[in-house]
Formats: sequence, structure tokens, C-alpha cells
Amino acid sequence: MKPQHLPPVCILAGGRGTRLGAQAAHIPKPLVNVAGKPFLFHLLGLLRRHRAQRVVLCVGHLGHQIEEVVGAAAFGLDIEVVHDLPGEPGTARAVRGALPLLGDRFLVLYGDTYLRIDYSAVAVAHRRSGRLALMTVLRNEDRWDRSNAVFANGRVVRYDKRQPDAAMRWIDYGLAGLTPSALALAPAAADLADVYSELAHAGELAGFEAHQRFYEIGTPDALAATDAFLRNEDNAPGGPRCPPDSLARMASFPPAEPGPSLEGRRLVVVGATGGLGFAISQTLLAAGAAVMGTGRSTEGLDRLAQAGGVAHSLDLHHADGPGRLADRVREEWGEAIDGLVVAAGGYGPIGRSREVDLRELSRSLHDNLIASLALIQALAAFLDAGRSPSIALMAGGGASGAMPNYTAYALAKVGVVRLVENLALEEPEWRINAVAPGFVATSIHDATLEAGRERSGHFFEQTIEQVKQAVSPTVAASLIRFLMSEESMGVTGRLISAVWDPWRERTQRALLTKDPSFGKLRRIDRQRYFDGDASE
Repeated sequence: MKPQHLPPVCILAGGRGTRLGAQAAHIPKPLVNVAGKPFLFHLLGLLRRHRAQRVVLCVGHLGHQIEEVVGAAAFGLDIEVVHDLPGEPGTARAVRGALPLLGDRFLVLYGDTYLRIDYSAVAVAHRRSGRLALMTVLRNEDRWDRSNAVFANGRVVRYDKRQPDAAMRWIDYGLAGLTPSALALAPAAADLADVYSELAHAGELAGFEAHQRFYEIGTPDALAATDAFLRNEDNAPGGPRCPPDSLARMASFPPAEPGPSLEGRRLVVVGATGGLGFAISQTLLAAGAAVMGTGRSTEGLDRLAQAGGVAHSLDLHHADGPGRLADRVREEWGEAIDGLVVAAGGYGPIGRSREVDLRELSRSLHDNLIASLALIQALAAFLDAGRSPSIALMAGGGASGAMPNYTAYALAKVGVVRLVENLALEEPEWRINAVAPGFVATSIHDATLEAGRERSGHFFEQTIEQVKQAVSPTVAASLIRFLMSEESMGVTGRLISAVWDPWRERTQRALLTKDPSFGKLRRIDRQRYFDGDASE
């Protein structure tokens, strides 16, 4: 699918930046220096990489400076500048003043925010919703600011920026899709916050959930965090990554090597829109399997469908996600599947264990461990009814060794391996294994570069070096193909490295099927693993 250009983008750049003190005393806030250049330059570059063409800047305080700077720079964008009317402040009024330049449907964001989201997917979701407006939201739980929205079933049900309540767990992410009719619904509103409240009340505010934290420069602390992030991003291998999904990189990898046929097998791949999950899905499809892939990326799901898979939108943060997946499987294939691959997850909070946010750690354990069990529970009856059912879970770094500063991820991956061993004993009719895919260059590593050297520790430098010589995701995909086939009969309850274990060799397969400890987590002791004195 050819990437689509964005609709016009309206940037609200009229803020005074009073909380920044001397840093914004004589310049407008969007021109404050961040990571070596005006913040607005970072923002315009981000939009250009997301295929924006037309940008309308709504300026106010010292707006002539923005007009001069933008006019003197080349961004590859069609940029118009609209000045607020004197004596008429307010974000909604600013957008109304720019309507003649924005068309029937457009995006709106703030000139002091840097949002890592699939802008094209937001625009598509707004169009498909059929509603007057769309708000992007982040499940915040009062982490970065007071949560102000209730989001359910693809819609922002309630929004109140001024008097939020305990039921509000999401926060306005800062990017919206609007139409002139949306603004007409609240003609007296000066601020967009009031427009959004009216739209939510009228059932006309669709929602799109973001999953990466936002960056902004409204306060000195926020500016410092954004400066650190942008410096890391600009210096990362390959420069800034946009969009974060790794699908665009897959074309550069060689196809998976030949392997066993999967003709007639019905396989579910969770996380199929990520770099690794997409490579796995392509490999399984090429082997003849019927594949249902899940993910959150609209673009990724479209690519999967074009490749011949069945695409299903799934967010593991939602408690009803596994049940909805089971319903979709039943609708598509009836009451049986032959395999499940879970390739979704992320690092979670990064930093010393004594300082890590326990709420974020708990959320990471859910995403990387508990969600896998929830999926298995939801699909257990389907697996029972399938032909030689097989399950593969991902358990790379942290599963077999310490991973300092990544406690949440390491705990989850150790848990995955033990879950695999337990299920192998509890469900002898299934095969279930954990796969260590190796260092694959996907967006999971953005979290390390974002965290920086101090929080990531030695893994920061290691990541920069390993990205340069990353393992192709097709290496793990080939192992998954083997595990989903009947050639892997007898291999269960193991942690298998796609890179370091010679699993293709007959002698290795004998170890995987017969040795009681090979490929498992065990305490090494003198009674079982050493003959005689270990010091000799």
C-alpha cells in the first residue's frame, strides 16, 4: 500500500511560554532552543517525515518571529502563517481563523509538543469513524499530568480538562482530527477543550489510543526531558526513526530459508504488525499456513491483509482483547486453530530497580507475561480442537541472564520461560516453547535510546553497536516455522535460541526432545551437573 499524504496540519503556536521564564522572555515558545535548534524545526521535520504537505501555523505572541524564521528555512512543506486577531485569544478561535486554509478535514496539534504516533493512521481513523472529530488519547493514570478523558469502544465518552474526576484514566495526547462542523457544534467556545467536551457529550468525538509517551516544552523540566530525548534520537543509528514501526525495514532482509510445509494449518500471530511479528507472519504465509495476525497499527494491518493474512485489530491493554480475538477466530475458522505465536511486548520502565515506577512495572508484567497467559486461556479450547497444536512465546534478553536496569522486562521473560515449562507438563497434547530471537532491529530499542545512557546503563552503548549488526527477523521466523510444523513433534517446554542453538541439526533436535534439562532454566549444582569436585 502506497503511503498517503496527510491532510492539512494546523499547528497552534501562539503560546507565551511564561513558565519557561527567561528562556522564552523574548522569543515565542516554539522557537526555544531544544537539542541545538528551534523546537519548531524538530516538529516540522517530524511532520515532513510523516508525509505532511500543507502546514498552517496559528501564531500569536511574537508571531512575526516565527513567520520570519519559517520563511527563511526550507522544510519541504507548504507553510502558511495565520496571526490571531487582537483581543481574541483562545485555541478554538485560532483554528476558526485558519479554516479557509484547512479544508473539510484536518489535523490539529500544539506547537510545543512532539508526538510519536502514526499520524496517517490517525487521519484514516478519523475519516473511517464518520464522526465530526477525533481525539488521540494516552492511558495515563495521572502519570505525566492529570488524566482528563474516558475512552471506550473507540470513542471519547467524556472529556473535561478543567474538572477531571477519578474515572478518567486517559489524557488528551495533543493531536486531533477536526472538521469545520466540529467547531460549529460549539460556536461560542474560545478554547478547543470546550469544543472537545461538547463533542464528547454529543457522541461526535472518536478516539485513537496512543501508546508512546508525549514530549513537550511547557515547563523547564519538560523541556529538559525533551531536549535529552531529541539529542538521543538525532544521534541514534540511522537518525530519527519515523514511524516507529519497523515494517518499512523488512524489504531489506533476505527471505526466510526453506522449511517445512504448513499447508492447512491455522495459525494466530499476536503482534503481527511489528517488525518481528510481520516477518513471522510473512514466513508462515509463504509456508502455506492460514494466518490471522493482530496488531494496533492500521498501516501494518493493511500490509498484512495485502500479504494474504486475516487482520484483526487488538490492544492487549484492554481486558476484553483476548475474548474479542477468540470471537474473531470463531467467526473466521470455527472452533479450532493449530498454533499461536505471541510476538508483542516491550521493555517497560527502564532504570535502577530501587527507582522504577511500580505501576509501570506492573503494566509491563501484564503486557509481556500475563497477557500471553490470557491469550492462551481464551484460545485453549480452540487449541484442544486443533491438529497437533503448537504455541511459541518470545523470551529473549533477561530470560537466561541478568539484565540490570531492565527489571520489568527481565522478570516478565523469566516468567514466560517458567510458564512454558509449566504448560508443557500440564498440557501434554500441546507443544509450547519460548523463542529467543536474537537482537533484531525493531522499535523495541527506541525505548533504550529514549531513556539515555544514565538510565539504560551499559545496554545503551551495546544497543547502538548491535543495531549496526542486527539479526534478520527471518532467522527467528524460520525457527517459528519449524515449531509450528509437525516436524517439531516432541519438542516442548524449551527455551530455544534462534541464533545460537543449531536447532536444524538432528543431534540438537534429539536434545530438545529427550534431555530433561537442555533448553530449560535450571539451578546449576554439583549434584546434577558436575562429576566430582567442581573446582578441579
